[in-house]
Amino acid sequence: MGVREAQSEGIRMSGGGLYSLATIGAKDVIDAATPLVLDAIEALPLDSIANGFTLSDMGSADAGTSLNMIGKVIDAVSKRVPSAPVSVVYTDQPRNDFNALITNIYGLGPFETYLDKKDNVYPLVSGTSFYRQIIPSNSLNLGFSATAMHWLSKKSMQYFKPCSCRWCTGYGTKSLSESGI
Repeated sequence: MGVREAQSEGIRMSGGGLYSLATIGAKDVIDAATPLVLDAIEALPLDSIANGFTLSDMGSADAGTSLNMIGKVIDAVSKRVPSAPVSVVYTDQPRNDFNALITNIYGLGPFETYLDKKDNVYPLVSGTSFYRQIIPSNSLNLGFSATAMHWLSKKSMQYFKPCSCRWCTGYGTKSLSESGI
């Protein structure tokens, strides 16, 4: 499918980086959220990441919009626990273009990859939407999803602070599972 065909059908997750290049606003959102994500990592108890760290990018599309943030997450974890292995679980709907995602993760597309900078990093790919459990219970240190709110089945409670993580306090920090989403 050529670029013109992809444009005529709307933004599609096809071609190594085409989706990310067409949705630069998503990268802007992720870049703006990166300091919050890094603060969350700093707040994690050291013993919770001493034996490894697992991050999930839910709704990752072709991964191009989040590669920079994920590289910074890996750096932050490695700074705290240099020997900790890092697993990055990229997940999206089963019809996502996972070939483009893998192309971008491995630096074969238009984006720089974090894989050339660190050993002990394990990218994993799942064709599971976030309506189903993606990874085993008690194995996720940080879940991230940006600009995917339109896939939720109903509106969550109003968050006054951009955090729904278990270590946040105050300002409506009810978890998504408690919200019934």
